[in-house]
Amino acid sequence: MGDCYPSKQGDTKDTNTKEKRKDYSSENSGESSDQPENDLSVVKPDAAIQSGSKWGTAEDLTAAEWMFDMVKTIAPSARKPNFAGWANDIRLMRERDGRNHRDMCVLFRWACQDNFWSGNVLSPAKLRDKWTQLEINRNKQQAVVTASKPKLDLTNTDWIYGVDL
Repeated sequence: MGDCYPSKQGDTKDTNTKEKRKDYSSENSGESSDQPENDLSVVKPDAAIQSGSKWGTAEDLTAAEWMFDMVKTIAPSARKPNFAGWANDIRLMRERDGRNHRDMCVLFRWACQDNFWSGNVLSPAKLRDKWTQLEINRNKQQAVVTASKPKLDLTNTDWIYGVDL
């Protein structure tokens, strides 16, 4: 019998299931390229950095380098990342998720300054994965800060009473 059949009771070895299992990060997905899987070595004309199927524009690379600088403020001994992979994740956030570089950097900075998220979001891939949760938490935090500030009444003249002119 083939490898698909259990060799003894309780053994559930199934090669078909193993072959179908996929990791959906950009490191292992087909998202890293706009070309078919069999044509991954094509040089991208807009690429400022490329390593295999991972690539990014000059702006993507600049954002990746800026993000790594932010990571170094948290973990000074952090090793230099694969910038082609980081730029690729940033490109995917732009192209697939409809985000811009400014929004990515603003949210990444917030995550790096947050007590909880600073140890959990240390790469563009993690930023992409946790984007919705990060936005929700940032917006909650901003709402609390805004609600605690008193509104400024520009028509209030109470401060002038008792002042002799």
